[in-house]
Order: sequence, then C-alpha cells, then structure tokens
Amino acid sequence: MNHVERAMELNRGGYNCAQSVFAAFSDITGVSESDALRIAAGLGGGVRAGEVCGAVSGAALVLGAVYPFTDSSDKDAKYRIANLAKDFCARFKEKYGTLTCTQLLERTAGEEKRYRYCIDYVRDCAELLEQMMAEQAAD
Repeated sequence: MNHVERAMELNRGGYNCAQSVFAAFSDITGVSESDALRIAAGLGGGVRAGEVCGAVSGAALVLGAVYPFTDSSDKDAKYRIANLAKDFCARFKEKYGTLTCTQLLERTAGEEKRYRYCIDYVRDCAELLEQMMAEQAAD
C-alpha cells in the first residue's frame, strides 16, 4: 500500500485529516504511526477551529520530519524546510483557492456531506507530498 492509499484508509477509518496524512508517512518520517496519530490529533478541523486545513498541517509535519531543521546554526536546513512548506501551501492554494478548513468545507454541498470531501484533501496532500519528495530526490 502506498502513502496515498494509506492516508485515505486512515481517514475512512475515522482519523482526522492531519492524522491521516502524517501517519501515512510514518515509514519515512521516523515517527511511529501511533505517535503520528497522537501528535496530529489536535490539528484536524483546522486546529479544531476551522483554520488551516488539517491535511495541510499533517503534510507540514511530514515535511518537517523528512527535512528537519534541528540545529539553529544550520541556515540551509532552515531555509529548505521554510521553502518546502511555503511551496506546498502555494500548490494546495493554487488548486483549492484557500488553505482554510472552514472555506474548504463551505464549498461542499450540505452539512451531511461536508466531511466526506475531506478525503479529497487528504488524497491530494499525500499525492503532493509524494511529488515534492520525488522532486527533492531528483535535485
């Protein structure tokens, strides 16, 4: 099962969008799936406040784990993760017009259907992570 499939499976299984994206990449982040689920639990639903989409937040956690900035004197690492996160957000926003959970969900039809569309964001974030990591590997 690839990362995209795993993210969608987790989301369909009841985990929030941030948990689904972050945990799906546990094989490459160095964070166990159970720890990823625990760490990202409060990020779903736009930090439970309708702010930045949880799938985007989960993707930012993946990027930070894969391209860490852990030494304050390492300016290259600092700029690399900053640029990757900005690029990820720009690409997501280009497709959906916003990063905001509330605005993304307002575009869906009816309250009962709202959250079933989150799977699209989970899928797209996982796909975009795969694409961006492949681009980084090619550089």
